[in-house]
Amino acid sequence: MAETTTKHSREIPACRATEHGVAGQVRALTDLNRHLSDRQHASSQE
Repeated sequence: MAETTTKHSREIPACRATEHGVAGQVRALTDLNRHLSDRQHASSQE
């Protein structure tokens, strides 16, 4: 029984870390998209 409890309590922070990681990835992708579109505008203006 104690094993299950430890496993369960270990899983919760992992889920939170994953959520945080996903949020970070989304933010990174948004920044990347903005950077790419900025570069496209710059090259089309040349």
